Amino acid sequence: NSLTLTSPNGGEVWQVGSNQNITWASTGTITNIRIEYSTNAGATFSVITGSTPNTGSYTWTVLNSPTAFARIRIADVSNPATHNDVSETNFTIAPPSAPVITITLPNGGENFVIGSNSAINWTTAGTLNNVRIEYSTNGGASFSFITVNTPNTGTYLWNVPNSATSAARIRISDALNPTVTSDMSDANFNIVHSSTPTITITSPNGGEDWSIGTLRYITWTTNGLPSYAVMKIEYSVNGVNGPYTVITTFGTNSGSYYWVPPGPVSSNARIRISTVAQSVTVSDVSDADFTMSPALGITITSPNGGENWKINSFKNITWNSSGSISNVKIEYSTNGNTTFSLVAASAPNTGSYTWQVPGPATPYGSMRISAVGNPSVRDLSNTFFTVSTQTPGVPEPPDTRATMSSFEPETTIPDVFALHEAYPNPFNPLTVIRYQLSVNSQVSLKVYNILGNEVVTLVDEMQDAGYKSITFDANELPSGIYYYRLQAGTFSDMKKVLLIK
Repeated sequence: NSLTLTSPNGGEVWQVGSNQNITWASTGTITNIRIEYSTNAGATFSVITGSTPNTGSYTWTVLNSPTAFARIRIADVSNPATHNDVSETNFTIAPPSAPVITITLPNGGENFVIGSNSAINWTTAGTLNNVRIEYSTNGGASFSFITVNTPNTGTYLWNVPNSATSAARIRISDALNPTVTSDMSDANFNIVHSSTPTITITSPNGGEDWSIGTLRYITWTTNGLPSYAVMKIEYSVNGVNGPYTVITTFGTNSGSYYWVPPGPVSSNARIRISTVAQSVTVSDVSDADFTMSPALGITITSPNGGENWKINSFKNITWNSSGSISNVKIEYSTNGNTTFSLVAASAPNTGSYTWQVPGPATPYGSMRISAVGNPSVRDLSNTFFTVSTQTPGVPEPPDTRATMSSFEPETTIPDVFALHEAYPNPFNPLTVIRYQLSVNSQVSLKVYNILGNEVVTLVDEMQDAGYKSITFDANELPSGIYYYRLQAGTFSDMKKVLLIK
C-alpha cells in the first residue's frame, strides 16, 4: 500500500475562506485517510479530518491561518506511521481579500430634507459584519460620524442634520478596517430645508424613444420657484453620471423647453435641470435612461415630379425612410398642395404602396407622406406630376410641370392657413418658402437650427390674406438641418429643410 499527495504539493497560493481540493493517489487496499495541515513547514500538524474515504480528493475550506509555510499531510487511518505523504515544499495560505462596499443612495444629485429620516443604501461584496457611516458637507474634504458601528444590513435610516449644503457626500467603511474598505458617493447631493424649492422632470423621465433631429419638448414641474428663475438644462448620453452637455443656461421656468436631440445615438440618455435657490443648487435628473434613436426621415421617390400617371391605372407610390417609423400616412393633392385627400391613413412602412390613380385630371398632382404619430416627419413631391385621362383618340395633355415658386392657385383668398414645403429641398444656398393666410394676420416666420436656437427671422409683420412666398438665403449658415416655423394668429406649423454646401 502507498499514498502520494498530488495537491497542494508546493508553491500553491490558497486564500483563506476559499474551497480547495486536496488530492492524492493511492495503491493497495487503503480504505480511509486522515488529513492534517501545518503552518510551520511541517514542524507540527493540526487535524483537518480524522477519517475520510479514500476517494483521491477532499474539499477543504481553507482556515484563517495565513502563512507562507503551509503543508498538508495525508496518512492511512489504519497504518499512519507507514503509509503517509507530505507536501514536498511549502505552499501559501493567503489572507482573505478585502470586501467591497458600493453606495447606491445617495450617490449624487438627490435632495435630502433637513429633519427627515432618509435611507442610506449600499451593497457589499465579500464578508463584512459591521460598517461605519459618515457624511461630508464640503464635497468630501472632511467627514463627520453618523454612526461608528452598525450592522452591515445594506440600509441605514439617517435623521438628516441641519447642515444645508449642495456639496454633501456619504462615506461607508468597514468598521474594523476603514482604511482598507470604504466607498463614497460618486457625486455631491443636496441637504435642503423643507421649504427649499424642488424641480421634477416629467419628460423625458425614462423609457422614451426620441429621434435625433425631431423637435421634442423637455417638460418639468417646480415647487417654490418663480417663473423668472433661470434654469440650466443639460443632457447626457452616458447615463446618470454623465458627462453632461449644456443645452441652455438661460431657460425660463416655463415648464417646457423645445429641443431637437442632436445625437449621437444612445440608449443611456438623461436630462438634468438645475437652478440656484436659497444659495443651494436645486436639480433633478431623469429617473431612468431614455433613448436617442437615429433621425426620422421620409423621402418620396415616386411620384416626385414630372411623371404622367393615367386615371384608373395602378401605380407604385415609393419612398425611403430612416429611423424607427412603423406606419405612414399617404395623401394626394390635385391643386398644388392647397388641400389633400387621404390615400391611406396608416400603411406599413415598407417603402411602397400600390395606388389606383383617381380623377380628376390635373397638372398639379402632388403626394405627401408622413409618419403616423409624428406628422412633422414628412415629405412632399419635389414638383408636380400630371394625372391624365385615358379617352381613346384624345391627345395626351402636355407635361405642364409647375414649380413651387411659379405655381399660384386660381383662388385669390385661400380657405385655410397652410405652410408648404420649401423648394428646392435640399438646397444651397437659396430656397423658397410658401405659405397661405385665410385672413389678415400678424405673421412670424423664423428659422431655427437643430439645437432649437433661432438663426434668422424672415417675416415679423401684419400681412393681408392671400398666398405668400419668401426666399430664404442661407449663404452665411453652415450645412445642416434647419426648421422654419410659421405663426399666424392661432395657426402654427413647422417644417424641415436640409442645407448642403
